[in-house]
Amino acid sequence: MTRTLCLGLLVACLVGCGASVEQPVEPTVQALLGPDEIRAVRYLVSVDSSLSLLTAEVCFDGAASDTLLPLNLAAFSSLRAATSGGRDLVVSRERGIVLEQLANGCAEYRVDLVAAANSRMSGRSEDATMANPTELIWYPARLDLRVPVTVRFALPDGIDVAVPWEREGDVYRLDSTIEIAGSVVFGRFDRVQVDVPHGVLDVVVVGDASEVSVGLDGIAEWLREAGRAVATFGGRFPRERAMVVVMPIFYPGRDPVGFGMVRRGGGASVLLLMNARAEREALIRDWTAVHEFSHLFLPRLRQRDVWISEGFATYAQEILRARAGLISEQEAYQHLYNGMSRQRSRYPDSLGVAAERMHETRGYQRIYWAGAAFMMELDQRLRRAGSSLDEAVLSARGAWSREESWDGLDCLRAFDASLSRPVAIPFAEQTRASNRFPSFRGVLRQLGVTSERGTVSLAPNETRTAIAGSRP
Repeated sequence: MTRTLCLGLLVACLVGCGASVEQPVEPTVQALLGPDEIRAVRYLVSVDSSLSLLTAEVCFDGAASDTLLPLNLAAFSSLRAATSGGRDLVVSRERGIVLEQLANGCAEYRVDLVAAANSRMSGRSEDATMANPTELIWYPARLDLRVPVTVRFALPDGIDVAVPWEREGDVYRLDSTIEIAGSVVFGRFDRVQVDVPHGVLDVVVVGDASEVSVGLDGIAEWLREAGRAVATFGGRFPRERAMVVVMPIFYPGRDPVGFGMVRRGGGASVLLLMNARAEREALIRDWTAVHEFSHLFLPRLRQRDVWISEGFATYAQEILRARAGLISEQEAYQHLYNGMSRQRSRYPDSLGVAAERMHETRGYQRIYWAGAAFMMELDQRLRRAGSSLDEAVLSARGAWSREESWDGLDCLRAFDASLSRPVAIPFAEQTRASNRFPSFRGVLRQLGVTSERGTVSLAPNETRTAIAGSRP
């Protein structure tokens, strides 16, 4: 279960089993916090039927915060008003919404949803709006992590909401990951739950699913197959629950999926822009959903080390589709060969520097495929040491906090914990500091993969079969 700000979920309980011994009772948050401290924060959020205005009432139990701060500076541009008891509150860039003389311990603010939906990776359709909660939620300053923060929605008839937050009945609980970019969808939309191995996908289709070639059932089948492929890595989907926002769009070209992105704020969410004309087989064979779902095995990494996370997902998108039979083993290694062989052998900057400047230089291909080459070789090195990439990731997941942004080497350090000598860390240090594209042809040859005029051939190889061979 997600660790939340609400340690109030801890109930008074008896420890042990002796009837004759009085057992200690764990105190609640309310007992731990003093009378002059914030004891709970409650949001009531509503939107109008045109999905153009969001209103949030924020009420405090106990003391109130001095200010509400934006989780994202872009929130200032869409904020339209802040009041308490009909009185305007001061809003400043330095202090946020200043909470003075609150009526009944509550404040209210209003957000222009149209403006919020115009920001990066947000959007609107005729019937729905998708936004980043960090541009909608103004949060109490210096809030004790033990304080429960809850949200309820009061929506017009016919309007629904989808968020990846932990839910109990009609109450949603916010955890400390809410400060990370996430997803919220308001409106009229199709929705379906898709079961994946040891997990559930809450699929929201922003747009009219009846206009999509494969329909809602085809979208569900596509994501079910992608989830099944990802679960060949360790036997289970990386999260017990994830929200998937599918935005069907009409665009030229044959690619079944145009873009994908993972967000982690408040819980796992994945955005997928699909071609509304995509055919069933093309969707099921596509790599994008498998790539994005694979990201959820690793923690969030700092920018200079995104070559690790993107490389893992790029390697996994090929290997895991082959394991699941969505593509052949030969196709998987052909894709890996093609992506790696298109890169230059030497670059002006090290891989770490290039990753830090990736969005500025648009050097995505080097980052993704250098990371994939690293992961392909690391997988073999780990296997020679008696482990594997599968085992290393699955055993390390308990050491990674979801709330933190990790240094890549600290993330990989857990891979080496059970080995007699370090394998991942020295290789990663060397790769991050190098301006050369990682050597990959020799690695492929060790796996029985050779190429002639750009076409790969596979010789029998037990290691390669263990990595990418089909699973029952």
